[in-house]
Amino acid sequence: RKRVGTLAQKALESGGKNGIGEKKALLDRLSVLIKQKLCKLRLLSMPFATPIGIVPATELLKQIINEAKKAKDNEQMSCCSTCLVFVVRSMPSSPEAVSVISDEYGQIVREWATRRSRGASLLDDFISHMPTMAQATLVTSLNEAAREARSPFLKVEAFRLLALLFAVKTDPASSAVDRLAHEKIRKSQEYLLQTFQHTLQDEEMRKPKRVRIVLKALEKVLPCLTGPLSLEALTSLRTTQEKIETLTGKQPDSKLSGLIKERLVELQTEVATSNLQHSTTEKTPEPSSESRKSKKKKKKKKR
Repeated sequence: RKRVGTLAQKALESGGKNGIGEKKALLDRLSVLIKQKLCKLRLLSMPFATPIGIVPATELLKQIINEAKKAKDNEQMSCCSTCLVFVVRSMPSSPEAVSVISDEYGQIVREWATRRSRGASLLDDFISHMPTMAQATLVTSLNEAAREARSPFLKVEAFRLLALLFAVKTDPASSAVDRLAHEKIRKSQEYLLQTFQHTLQDEEMRKPKRVRIVLKALEKVLPCLTGPLSLEALTSLRTTQEKIETLTGKQPDSKLSGLIKERLVELQTEVATSNLQHSTTEKTPEPSSESRKSKKKKKKKKR
């Protein structure tokens, strides 16, 4: 497809009209073949099919990502994105596969956030088509992009992707990937809350159009938080709520501020319950060997 697209572009730039229509038609057919036919195949549902190996899958991901970097038109980028999702879907649901996918897509996020490279469409497609796998692999890199991206616009885009990422809540009892995603979110939630606190202290990000996207992302993240949270995480969430009240001006009891208050109460209750259980376990002494012997003697006397 890339070769046909290059030929069509050269013919168009040279001013020649012979064959341009045929080349464009062929280009469209190839795009449909890749996106609607080949990449819609379910390899694992075929007889005797097995998941693709980690090593060949890693090589395929790297090759497709390199092609995406060289893409000169949106359609070529879209085909690369569809192929990436196809390869990921064909991989096993194992911690090793999650680590590989996290590394490769994490590189896409970092280059998109810090260099002049395209990549948002690749992330959009991945999150939309494989939301649970995306949660298991993208939380850390998108969180870093939301803080460290090279411009406010890209930071806002990172928060938009976070809102899309957390639109689906994981169920740890559902599948292996759900469990991995749930654990990843649990480990990242403290740093994630610090990111929201840090962002709402940035005057550039407090502008109405930008902060609206940030608050939408926070609204999606709140239901996914799991306790017990650390004291630092609770402090970050409380500080964030205070910052939101200063944004809303005369409406301190806004919808989001109210949601944060509810979640704070729930999470603080979980912390208190966890501490109580821990202290009870520590205070309950194990019966000594002498007390066990005396109990046995009493039982014998009763007999």
